[in-house]
Amino acid sequence: MRYQSGLLALLIATSLIGCGGQSDTSSVQMRSAQRTQGGSSPTADDDDVVLPNDRSQYLIESKESGYVITNIPDDGTSRSYSVLRRVQFADVSLALDVDYSSQIYRLYQAAFNRKPDLAGLGHWLAILDSGTSLVTIAESFVGSAEFQQLYGVNPDNTLFLTKLYNNALHRDPDAAGLASWLRAMQLGLTRAQVLVGFSESTENKNALASTVEKGIAYVERGVNYRPVANAGSNVQTTMKSTVTLDASASTDANNDSIKYEWSVINKPSTSLNTLSSVSASKPYFVPDAVGTYTFSLTVNDGVRASRPAIVSISVSAVPIAPIPDTGIYKCSQLTPSVAQALYLAGHTYLDRDHDGKPCEANDIAVESPVIIPSTPTVKQCWVNGYRRKNGTYVNGYWRSC
Repeated sequence: MRYQSGLLALLIATSLIGCGGQSDTSSVQMRSAQRTQGGSSPTADDDDVVLPNDRSQYLIESKESGYVITNIPDDGTSRSYSVLRRVQFADVSLALDVDYSSQIYRLYQAAFNRKPDLAGLGHWLAILDSGTSLVTIAESFVGSAEFQQLYGVNPDNTLFLTKLYNNALHRDPDAAGLASWLRAMQLGLTRAQVLVGFSESTENKNALASTVEKGIAYVERGVNYRPVANAGSNVQTTMKSTVTLDASASTDANNDSIKYEWSVINKPSTSLNTLSSVSASKPYFVPDAVGTYTFSLTVNDGVRASRPAIVSISVSAVPIAPIPDTGIYKCSQLTPSVAQALYLAGHTYLDRDHDGKPCEANDIAVESPVIIPSTPTVKQCWVNGYRRKNGTYVNGYWRSC
């Protein structure tokens, strides 16, 4: 038995050199392979912490002395931990014992070429915590329907290894590495052991180091997490444009179905608009006034409600090409409502003082009659000049009509 264990460790260490490891690190890789097969778990002295707010509400900093967690909304209140293993937030849990927990993350990536789902990661992490070896967990991965769909029901060793290189390391196998793994499998290395060899290789660890270094999010079994509302990005648009709000990025770590609830925080005082629905994931509205519309979104899984998410829609007037003043419309002859309608349609000359309000007293005062010179040719119209509020005179001109 001791001989077989030593042979297995030697085979894994030798093979790891063929999938990204260097010969000078083979002893480290061998110890890693032996440890992961033993299923060692974190010590009982490690601390688990439960915090009442969402993950986004905290700043977690790794220090030489341990960890510092700062509650961002709570005036930056901080607490230090000399040892911190796992943190349960209101919306998700986070594993900070990265060297240990990342074994499951890497195994998912190597086997399935994808980021692990939160529930699946939590499930297998709990099994690893119970003392089950990584190789035993890998056997379950190899026997899964997803694995067989990616690799085939019973591929030969060359095809199996080629696909494992592609999925785990994102490259084709090099000749020496492939030969090394084939030799190891011929000597008795199982596919689950090979999978662990790839997942714990230096090449795979280096590729995922930046992904896991700040902690690994997961879902604990038996915990109902609070859903997280996402109201989408702030939008800048113009009048008369249909605006669609989007809550589809809202999440629930338990994958529970969620219900949406939109509300209006504020809008322009003259606006009479309402959302098409307050419970749809993508309600819409058409702005009827210039200004800012602010909406709040909460989502509910039937047990817990999310913190509100806020989105703002900034609405400006539709840019309109100015229509020349041909003398047809004069402020002195227009009602305020007609003047406003004409102004919005492009008759910007009705606002002589350029304050955004057409046909006020100031505009009428500078709308003095203009002497039109003799028509130079037929089919020509005179565009009246006018004097701005600051005294600058804008010359009239002839144009085709």
